[in-house]
Amino acid sequence: MRRVRSAVAENGDPVVYEVIDYRKQESDLAFGTTIMAPGQIAGEYFMTRGHYHERKECGEAYYTQSGQGLLLLESRTGETRTSR
Repeated sequence: MRRVRSAVAENGDPVVYEVIDYRKQESDLAFGTTIMAPGQIAGEYFMTRGHYHERKECGEAYYTQSGQGLLLLESRTGETRTSR
């Protein structure tokens, strides 16, 4: 297990989100938990940074255990959509 903290926390500011990554080196399967703090910076809600997978066929599934949020998706061609 490894913990990855947001860049904001490294500068002494409040932790915006925390990712706990569970992964075995010899496996293609990974499981991660993201803990989001409620709040805003300059009127924009806290969010995690986007990313692309090196292997395009890799997918992700999202589940919200409590609270509410918006999932912003962007394709490699720049097309965006949201999901609740």
